Amino acid sequence: MPLIMEDGINMDDLFGEPNSLELGMPAASPIKGLAQCLDEMRLLGCCQKIVWSRMGCIASISQGGLRVNVRYLQCRPSDGKWVLGEETSLAPVLEAHNGNQLAHISWNETGSELAVVDCSGRISIYSISIALNSITGLRQASFDSGDDGSQVVGMMWLNTYRHIHAFHQAAKVNGRWAYSPFRRRSTGPFHPANKGALICVTRAGQIKLIYQNPDSKWAELPAELKNTGYSDRLLTHASMTATQDGILLSTYSACQKMCLYRVDIGWNPSQWEPTLGKPPGQFPVPTFRLIHCKVDMPSNILNVNRGPDHSDQSLPFLNSVYSLTRLEIMPGQFDSLAGSTANPWILAVLSKPLHAIHDYPDQQGPPSVILRWHLESAPQILHSKFDEVPSKKSNAEAKPKMELRRLEDIYCDKYIVSVDLIEHGAVLAVSHDDSSITCYETRTMTVLNGLGDSSTVTCLAQAGFHYPLETSGAWLELIWTGLHIAFSPNACVAVTLDVDGHVQLRVMEHSFGSTEGLYDEKARTTFISEVYRALPVNCNFTAEQDKLMSHPYIPRCLSLQAGLGFKGRLQRRNLSSAVPWASLQLRHASVLFAYFFQYNKGGQTESHDPVKNSSSLPLLVLLASMSRAFLRFICRGLRGVHAGFASTNPASLVGDSRVYYTEICQTLESSPVRIDVYEKFLAGVDSAVKHAYQGAGFGDAERPGPEKELLVNARIPPVLTTAVATLLRQTVPALKSEINRMAIYLGDYSWLGFGNDRRTALYRKQREVDILKKCPLRPPLPLGIDGRVALLKKRRCVRCTEVSGDTNLPRSLLSFKMIAKLSLLRSCLCGGMWVLETDTGDVGVRTASTNGNGNKVSQS
Repeated sequence: MPLIMEDGINMDDLFGEPNSLELGMPAASPIKGLAQCLDEMRLLGCCQKIVWSRMGCIASISQGGLRVNVRYLQCRPSDGKWVLGEETSLAPVLEAHNGNQLAHISWNETGSELAVVDCSGRISIYSISIALNSITGLRQASFDSGDDGSQVVGMMWLNTYRHIHAFHQAAKVNGRWAYSPFRRRSTGPFHPANKGALICVTRAGQIKLIYQNPDSKWAELPAELKNTGYSDRLLTHASMTATQDGILLSTYSACQKMCLYRVDIGWNPSQWEPTLGKPPGQFPVPTFRLIHCKVDMPSNILNVNRGPDHSDQSLPFLNSVYSLTRLEIMPGQFDSLAGSTANPWILAVLSKPLHAIHDYPDQQGPPSVILRWHLESAPQILHSKFDEVPSKKSNAEAKPKMELRRLEDIYCDKYIVSVDLIEHGAVLAVSHDDSSITCYETRTMTVLNGLGDSSTVTCLAQAGFHYPLETSGAWLELIWTGLHIAFSPNACVAVTLDVDGHVQLRVMEHSFGSTEGLYDEKARTTFISEVYRALPVNCNFTAEQDKLMSHPYIPRCLSLQAGLGFKGRLQRRNLSSAVPWASLQLRHASVLFAYFFQYNKGGQTESHDPVKNSSSLPLLVLLASMSRAFLRFICRGLRGVHAGFASTNPASLVGDSRVYYTEICQTLESSPVRIDVYEKFLAGVDSAVKHAYQGAGFGDAERPGPEKELLVNARIPPVLTTAVATLLRQTVPALKSEINRMAIYLGDYSWLGFGNDRRTALYRKQREVDILKKCPLRPPLPLGIDGRVALLKKRRCVRCTEVSGDTNLPRSLLSFKMIAKLSLLRSCLCGGMWVLETDTGDVGVRTASTNGNGNKVSQS
């Protein structure tokens, strides 16, 4: 049979032009909204449409540009999957800006306050109160006068004084990872009263400090920038960064002039602390000191440093074609080894128009170019004639001047839509119009692709993680999920916003892929073990029990370990997840009692005491020194409540206090196990564990190993098997006469949620328990015969999915201070943030939410 290609088919008709292998496909059309995005970045430096705060709140400007919507990343209660939560529109923003187009949004450093800027330069500020989707107004935008000259072209929040903990790198030594942690202070200037403050630069060349006074009222300090007169026309971009010597400010004008300033902010008084019982003194008043450092005219901006890839081009790229679309001053990377911070550097992105210009049809330059300058201090060299002039000061030396050293340009064959610093400034993430994200090492601008040294890890991108391209089902067709992007605080997840206002979730993956079974129980255990070792958490608190209350990483480690075993609120936890989850509950009760006595009585706490069924949760909790110490703290608190009520004159208790104390004491007295008996039991456990360690020759250096085995792997180590035998054969039988065993057997503990029986599973389906107060939530009551129910508000944790019935701030000052100290206003006891939710009366069904693709889903 003759071949079908020999006649009857014209090759030109099939493939297009003759002698061509092109498929005759139409040229790829520009991405929807790309031209608009490039124009916005060219005309206005402040045009961020989506931002992700350190507290987990994702804010974005709506499609029409009139509203701000907030979302959050949450663990879905039904199956434990992480998805984008329900979108909530902030009504106060629309009212504050009176329908003006919104241009820019920005979170402060801690992620608790949001600044919203409209196209007229008016700025309103909001704060997260009790939940991620409950944001209250702090500053009204109507205070500002809006005009074209007031448009904001650059903005920066002042940092708050705090220490930052991070890791410089992880290096494999003799087959084991060694971690290099570092701790550094945030860079000033700081508000003396630790209030919110931000700096903005307007199109007309005015710099303003907007700050909040201790009485929560807002004030402004304006000043005019030098060298930004009429000859410079108008500013289009400005960027700032905080350094040890003040704030560095870089501006770019419409006539293509780049200026560099040093901005110093002084406060009078420099410190402000209110004194209890005395009227407050003068509020701190700021002042500006501006120093003009450098001017660079970018007329030759594309004529130098073209790089080896473009050295064969005879003509330079035409400057009139390119426009600046991004200007950033990058803070110097912290060097943990030398204990210093490198000098900042300036990054500018220039892009050519999306469509060819008629005057330059043969323009073949790259779509975008990255330009960089390194800031260096150079000595002032004066003319020799100055040596002949007598000086009033002896040994007078000229102050060093700031120099801009031009670095090699980087050419991109795609349009750049965003540049972001991640990994504590160690990585520069460059986002392109085709959804690809390239990660560069900031010191050398080397592309990080995971193909380098595998024994040293400095960041996730260097270790081989990346953001995969989003592809559709169509053949070879790319779908760009958004032209605006925001990274999570750890840069493991990103969200994108497209021109239609749709928010998409992008998760970092490993470049070499993963196979089924890679993330098995063994890998999870190894990961948790490394987390405990890197932070580090000793796990042995047999002697140093006082550190349990103040250790910053214990709740984080417990929460992480508990979260990895969470498969849904109606699914039972495995033992390695149940042990840390139970320990978190015990820690919460322990800390609650400690702060309760501190704020109500102010008394000193007493000194601490010295100190086989492997699938038993109670046995594992008792044997682990951490959770056993929490149990001892709880007993001490309960004993204190009972003893305090017994020694108090009932007449001195007024109102609800007498009722609450009486109810608590009656509950304690009717308990199947008295407090003193349970403390005897804990003392017996202490003794059994101590003798087991001593019998095996385990000292303080050897005990962290088995303690970690109990906590991380949920297994009883061999060294403690004798302790288990002692408990079951001696300790428990000796206390039988003092325990109401029948009451324990008949008691209903299903509401605790730790059991694996049918009653516990049924209770979880029908009722929800307040994770903070440990009491069942009251279900909504019907309003009438029509079957309607009263919708009740509650807060749900985005991490552990548990709920709290407290949706309002505490009414008493003592309660407010105590709850704020425990960080329960904004976060759950597991460390996850709260979101407000409407209770419909059905535990299994929540209000409508959205999944990671922005589509409505029902969660059941």
